[in-house]
Amino acid sequence: MNIPDIQLIGDFFKVSNLELVIQRRGGYVYKGVFNHKVVYIKLSTELAPFKREVEVLQAIPEAASFPQLIAHSEWQGWHARVISEVPGVPLSHVLPTIQNDAERICLIETCGRLLASFHQAFREPEISKLHFWHKDDQAQSKLPQWQSYIQLLVNKWVGRIRFTEPDTQLNLEHAVKTIVALSAQIPEPKTKSILHCDFVGRNIIVDSQSLVGLIDFEEVQIGDPAYDAAKFVWATLDWQNQQETSAFYKAWARAYDAPQDWHLFHIYIAIQSIAAIAWCDKNTLDTSENADFRTNAVKTLMTVVESF
Repeated sequence: MNIPDIQLIGDFFKVSNLELVIQRRGGYVYKGVFNHKVVYIKLSTELAPFKREVEVLQAIPEAASFPQLIAHSEWQGWHARVISEVPGVPLSHVLPTIQNDAERICLIETCGRLLASFHQAFREPEISKLHFWHKDDQAQSKLPQWQSYIQLLVNKWVGRIRFTEPDTQLNLEHAVKTIVALSAQIPEPKTKSILHCDFVGRNIIVDSQSLVGLIDFEEVQIGDPAYDAAKFVWATLDWQNQQETSAFYKAWARAYDAPQDWHLFHIYIAIQSIAAIAWCDKNTLDTSENADFRTNAVKTLMTVVESF
């Protein structure tokens, strides 16, 4: 695929002052101005993430917490969408700078309520009307089974892990098998939601008043909303910090009126760890950052399994 021509993109979507924000595998993100407001143009080569994001943005209620879809189109072989800005700074930049415990807890609880508001934005009747989750574009009346989906994911990730000698010394393979067995026993959630599946610091936007918004809906799926909560805690917080973990989880559960199941929550934490190990082993970047990421994931998995 050729590198997009910024001038042609701007002319097509009537967006001015375009500048490249990020180039990532399979796409580009540009920032510009449309009708005197800041917008983003996202281009991707893959159809499925495009369809998911477009459909969710079309269906989500208009609110300051979420961006709005302004336009979408096929453009010179690219799947393109124009999305309004959610002003602010990524949580991943803000949270590390906050030293005051009370301020950190307040912001973390706000993130819990944000996740709940996203889950509550879609009820099962509305979810059933969406099409991104249909297989092979065939109409389906029943929502997909979460238990079989999560087990499929876990088995895929486990297949990518390359166990090393240090892993053997830690008995990592046994820990992985334990979580595989537990994942097979995960019950179907009483209420299924649209999951963000990437509810992490870089996709949560904080403004000057510490109000938060959510961006990037390319990975959405349907399933147990507690999975999203675990993803945030694993990726954004120190999950062993009981005060912060509890503050987030309880704020999310109260706002969502969800039952608190700490055992299942920890299984999801372990599953996130397996996903991270698998990602590292598939993307074998010879960097200290990648090695540290894997080491932390292994440590988390072992700690969770030992707690059962």
